[in-house]
Amino acid sequence: MLRTHLTTLDRALLRLLEERAKLCASAPSAEACAPSIEDLLRRADGDIDAARITEVFEAIHEGSAPAPKR
Repeated sequence: MLRTHLTTLDRALLRLLEERAKLCASAPSAEACAPSIEDLLRRADGDIDAARITEVFEAIHEGSAPAPKR
């Protein structure tokens, strides 16, 4: 049961990450799709450390930000 639930959550996260990357692909700059980490940290009420949240969202941004325009 736990494995099934985790797999379902992982797939949902993947879909959301892909959606975010598609939106960022049309952004005028990487800064335009940067996450508001301060807002996310204010809203966090679980067991995830603030430094870990910051690290994860920085990685998400790095992975979904548009490539620099030449």
